[in-house]
Amino acid sequence: LPWNHQCYDPNWTMIRHVRHGGTGKWSFDYSIFDRWVAFNHEMGIGPDIDLYSLCPWDYEVTYEDESGRPTRIRPKPGSKEFADYWEPFLVDLHRHLEEKGWLENVRICFDERSPEDVKACLELIRRVVPDMQVGTSGNGNPELFDGIRVGMYSQLLNHADDGFFRVARELKKQGRRTYVYVCCLPKTPNTFIDSDPDDGFWLGVFPAAKGIDGLSRWTFDSFPENAMEDASYASWPSGETFLVY
Repeated sequence: LPWNHQCYDPNWTMIRHVRHGGTGKWSFDYSIFDRWVAFNHEMGIGPDIDLYSLCPWDYEVTYEDESGRPTRIRPKPGSKEFADYWEPFLVDLHRHLEEKGWLENVRICFDERSPEDVKACLELIRRVVPDMQVGTSGNGNPELFDGIRVGMYSQLLNHADDGFFRVARELKKQGRRTYVYVCCLPKTPNTFIDSDPDDGFWLGVFPAAKGIDGLSRWTFDSFPENAMEDASYASWPSGETFLVY
């Protein structure tokens, strides 16, 4: 769960991790993931695929035994437990993506994780699957990630100042992508139920005017319990948890 149950409908993993008690070996079930990617491709969405669970907000990950019984652990990036859990998966994921022909379009991504956590994750990725692309979304100055090479950097719009666009221009020269994103922040411009419709237009034009690669929005399809009656969720602005309404 990348975002630690923060929504009414949590984003459960699309890839089952199964540990076989007799041997201690792992197997992975990609059937839901494969169907989801294929469906999006049929709808004209892609080809980029961003995978967001290597470093969830509370570090908690879940695996199953052969009977489907779950076990939850919290491996911290850089620890032996983290490497023991993620290394077999990264190797197998790389194999699977190559077989499907998707590898060059996949990024392992991190959402508002600290530079220290991202660096520790990258050390494992570069060791076991060095050609895997990486991206991150940040809510601070991108210069905090100086020396941590990521292929995509998305900045919270609140922090997209002149310094960010200066860094973005340098990243673009290196062939790396940059985006801005909105979520429950900022108050305006945004796409809440009570937002000015002009905000949505501005959000589309702004990245193009600044010469970056685009806009991301949290979130597209994480609906509240009954969106037709109440579009709010928890303490967030109405409509924040979904864009389609």
